[in-house]
Amino acid sequence: MTRLGGAAAIAATILLLTACATGPTGNTTSVASTSPSASPTATPAPSWPQALIDTSCEELVPQAVVDATFGVPLAAGATDPARALFGTFYQTASEYAGGLSCEWGAIDPAAPTEDRNGSGGPDNWLAVAVDIVPRAAGVAERIASDLNGSVPTADPTGACDFGLCTADMLIGEYWVNVVAVSYADSYLPPTAAQQALFDQVAAVVGGLGESAEPMLPPESAAWASECAQIVSTETLESALDLTSPTWEPSFSYRSSNLAYGAVLVAGGQTCGFGGAESGRTGSINTLPGAGPAFAESLALARTAPEVSVVEIDGLPVDSAFVRVNPLVTDRAELELNLRGTWVTITVGGASMLGDGSLTATERVIALATAMAAA
Repeated sequence: MTRLGGAAAIAATILLLTACATGPTGNTTSVASTSPSASPTATPAPSWPQALIDTSCEELVPQAVVDATFGVPLAAGATDPARALFGTFYQTASEYAGGLSCEWGAIDPAAPTEDRNGSGGPDNWLAVAVDIVPRAAGVAERIASDLNGSVPTADPTGACDFGLCTADMLIGEYWVNVVAVSYADSYLPPTAAQQALFDQVAAVVGGLGESAEPMLPPESAAWASECAQIVSTETLESALDLTSPTWEPSFSYRSSNLAYGAVLVAGGQTCGFGGAESGRTGSINTLPGAGPAFAESLALARTAPEVSVVEIDGLPVDSAFVRVNPLVTDRAELELNLRGTWVTITVGGASMLGDGSLTATERVIALATAMAAA
């Protein structure tokens, strides 16, 4: 079965461990043997990401159902041309959680062109995407509790807004998000077609058995389970010039919080922080073991004009880059490979920047430097 990449796919990035296994040892005897000694059998090294879901994109949604969503052919494995601006951290998190990400897309000349809020890429891009994260019931409940929201259900009924039609479901252990996107409210898929898409995915996932038991990368052991232990409040205060900084959940209201759930299932953290006077001002997300995937993200990011590669004291060259949206100049996002863990740091907001003595980019670099030195 072929597995296709997801919404901004990083095709199977593998982290190979170099540890070798030796055979069992026992007591030796003085009896000589003329037969050759047996060589120990090496145990295959585990690799990441691991596929824990017993299906494929082709089995999940037949091409005919995909093409019927908008009434035009969509290419399997195609990715949004603007993904260099969006980043690929959360899509990679789904893969490292053992999930399945699929996308089909195409440019439709007949579709209207509408503003993508400065996100770049063709406005008439059409896409269907599906993300599935296994063993996610617990994190779905945790995120809903932190947001005072509701846990997704198995109901495949979707909703549309801002050119995006989506169904967010929790089917047994599987968190599922299905999206049909046109970026244009005037060019939404027909109701019957989008519901057929949602029903198809729900039916296949509902028939899946229990997923395989995940194995977390060894890098996950180096990270604390509590946000306050990842970076001290003293570091936040000194690096970002925050007053009485505090930690809080980094989750926010959106049509689906599956991306946050994927980070947690993969052994990572998603943490928000703020100051007494500024409120929520930033976040830190970690994805242990995903350093190789960061390298692919960096190569992609180099193609975006809003991205700058930066040097962080104590880290090798090409370990970090900063992304700044030209329309949101008081906010900056830095991504770095911190000793094998992919870390994203976001800081900004006019209330945080205060007198403007430090830009959002300078602040996010200062925090990354402090983390690298820890």
